Amino acid sequence: MANKPSYQRDTADVLMDQHTTPDGLSAQEAQRRLEQIGPNALAAKKEANIGWTLFESV
Repeated sequence: MANKPSYQRDTADVLMDQHTTPDGLSAQEAQRRLEQIGPNALAAKKEANIGWTLFESV
């Protein structure tokens, strides 16, 4: 069943695959994942460079 996207699967199956519960991760599991995987953060967006923007528009 893991071949289906998560949104098409039963909630219980997705939670089991992610090793979590409807209440979320325990503090210990959250700490372990933080140490193993790193923070859950998006990469910072680059600032627009007016010179490069003008160059690309030509």
